[in-house]
Amino acid sequence: MDSQTGNAYDYSEEEYPAVGERNMEGRYGELILLGYNGPSEQSGNRKQQCKMELFRRKVGNGVKKANISIVNVPASQAPAVLDSSRHVVSYAYSKNQTVLVEYTSDPDKDMFQIGRSSEDMIDFTVMDTQLASAAGGSAQQGSRRYSRPVSSTISRYACRMMIHRENPSKAYVYAAGFDASKNIFLGEKASKWTKKNKELDGLTTNGILILHPDRPVEDSSSEEDDSRGGDGKKIPTSLSVAIVK
Repeated sequence: MDSQTGNAYDYSEEEYPAVGERNMEGRYGELILLGYNGPSEQSGNRKQQCKMELFRRKVGNGVKKANISIVNVPASQAPAVLDSSRHVVSYAYSKNQTVLVEYTSDPDKDMFQIGRSSEDMIDFTVMDTQLASAAGGSAQQGSRRYSRPVSSTISRYACRMMIHRENPSKAYVYAAGFDASKNIFLGEKASKWTKKNKELDGLTTNGILILHPDRPVEDSSSEEDDSRGGDGKKIPTSLSVAIVK
């Protein structure tokens, strides 16, 4: 997904409480990254740290689903997508058929976005720690040498969190974050489906997995499904997080 030009977001200090104005009553909690957040020489980025505290914003910037429409043009040509004032998730089924799900403002929630990008709409930047072998950038096949591209396992707009401002125990996490033009694109090959309530949903290539340590894998007679760790305990299940729910 290519980043759009321009900046439709304003995540400046005017929206987020200044350090001196923050108090524990408005503190939701914190996100902690286990391990390194990118190369150590880049750790000076204020958004690229190993821990981020989440505080209530001065004004709620959450969004909620509103209109659903079908257009017979590529998503990049749809008027709703081109309008940078709207939050839109595009589900492309073919070059000439796209389902658009528009979102409207939800002042009762605060939204925080996480991803590899350092753009303004990303609140918590998470980077890969490149291995020395990958940093070499070249490999050999027979007598020919070629460049080895280093691809990231973290999406530029990996996920977004929505926290209820008056009831912080209601926190939701969704795959994919909105880009600078407030769009999320799912291409033709992306996994997507229609739920029983007729809502659309889908998965991103480099999204997120939630590990549930309190939900062991169900007993299975298949040896392949009976995954255990070194201590003999079953490996917890992981849940792939979707765009909507």
